[in-house]
This record gives sequence, structure tokens and C-alpha cells, in this order.
Amino acid sequence: MGNRLLDHSTRAEDYCIIGVRDYEADMARRKKPQRFEKVKAVKSAARERLGAPPPTRRAPETKKHKGEKHKPTLGKMLGEAE
Repeated sequence: MGNRLLDHSTRAEDYCIIGVRDYEADMARRKKPQRFEKVKAVKSAARERLGAPPPTRRAPETKKHKGEKHKPTLGKMLGEAE
């Protein structure tokens, strides 16, 4: 066929990498077996014996509310004085 770049009679599928279908892409991939983790095994055993831990609760805010972010304008200061 010669040089593909100079031959204008070729189709886009001949040199386009997007349109090319790979044999491995058609096959279903086999799932990789998960690695055994001791921590997960211990936690799941504890959940079976004791049950699931209670959900965490958000602690109430104990900080004081901050003051105003900006200085009061002259109009607000005169309005409060009346």
C-alpha cells in the first residue's frame, strides 16, 4: 500500500486510534481478588457481636457569635441614635 500518509484513499478507521476496537476491550474483565485486611476483619466481627455503633452527633457550638464583620455605616449609626 505504500506510505499511508500520502495515500488519500484510506479510510479514517485505518489510522484513527479512537475507532479501533481492542480484543481485550470486548472481553469482560475478571475481578481482582481483594487483599485480606486484618482491621476490616476485626471490625466486622465486632459489629456481628456488639452491633453497629451509634451514629455520631454533632457537638453544639460553644463559641460566642462573632461581632459584625464590617463597621456600621454613618446612616446606621444615626438611625440607632434616634
